Amino acid sequence: MKARRIELSLPIEAETLPDPEAVVPVFHAFIRDGALGEVLVDVARYGHVKNAPAVVLVGHASDYVIEVTPEGPRLAAVRKRGAAPDDRRLADVAGRLLTAARLVQAALPQIRFRTDELRLRVLDRLNAPNSAETYQRLVDEVLAFAGGWLGEVALEHGPDAAGPLEIRIRRAHSDPLEALWARLP
Repeated sequence: MKARRIELSLPIEAETLPDPEAVVPVFHAFIRDGALGEVLVDVARYGHVKNAPAVVLVGHASDYVIEVTPEGPRLAAVRKRGAAPDDRRLADVAGRLLTAARLVQAALPQIRFRTDELRLRVLDRLNAPNSAETYQRLVDEVLAFAGGWLGEVALEHGPDAAGPLEIRIRRAHSDPLEALWARLP
């Protein structure tokens, strides 16, 4: 697959993040301190816009997003530029997501992430249209990566046919972030 713009996200236990605005000063600190080891540019608030991310940490190569979905809040890492080679792209975005999640959790200890479900979205409709055929082409790659990293997983084609290609990666249990970090390929 030629698509390079991918997003991986983790759910946040809703009661641990009552207001996404709490992450704004944390994201500003990431810029100030160079915490993510990449060029970060700005923090944008979109909480007033329906069906949009609540807070976005905008970077040159990656964005980090707090979004509130009908299922609850999530933290996402979006790889935009300078993607890793095909055999490392999922590990690359997973590493960025876990790094950001660990730093957010260190700054706001009340936040708890669930690791029993990850959502992978391919944000390139030209090279990866949201279709059953594209989903089937990606299943083996995602299973090989997620199974090797997370253990036994089940994949599900996302429910929004009008949105980008979405693959839900489900697990039977939720491990602490540190456990996932330690097993990251």
